[in-house]
Amino acid sequence: IGLHSIGTLGKLSSEVIEGVDDGPVEAIRASGGTRSLQMRFGIVPQAMPNIVAYWLYRFEINVRASAVLGLVGAGGIGAEIVARLRFRGDWPKAGAALLLTVVAVLLIDAVSAAVRRRIITGQPSRSPISKWMIAITGSSREPSLELK
Repeated sequence: IGLHSIGTLGKLSSEVIEGVDDGPVEAIRASGGTRSLQMRFGIVPQAMPNIVAYWLYRFEINVRASAVLGLVGAGGIGAEIVARLRFRGDWPKAGAALLLTVVAVLLIDAVSAAVRRRIITGQPSRSPISKWMIAITGSSREPSLELK
């Protein structure tokens, strides 16, 4: 899974970098900027949102694929579920492992969607948990981590 993802991410990242707008890079070059400045201020700000989105998407795919591969005998949490069902008939532990797998996949999906949205739009998104907290407390104020 890892080798395939590395190849895919390398290809997708290079495509994103090749597709950036040359305007900012040319402006930095024309004003005497070095190659590192061209990369830092001309290419990275344009390419990074798409690259991070691709990386998070591949991570989600890998988590799902590892669970499925385990179910067919490649190890991991899927193999644990199959072993509990096939050999021992331990339904409660198999159900708990399956529930844990589903919750982990859903949690990873929600977190990566929020991170992608934050990177692409630049705005924080309200998670379902923060929406529930607003409904419970009646306050729309975001919690602060500042020391007073």
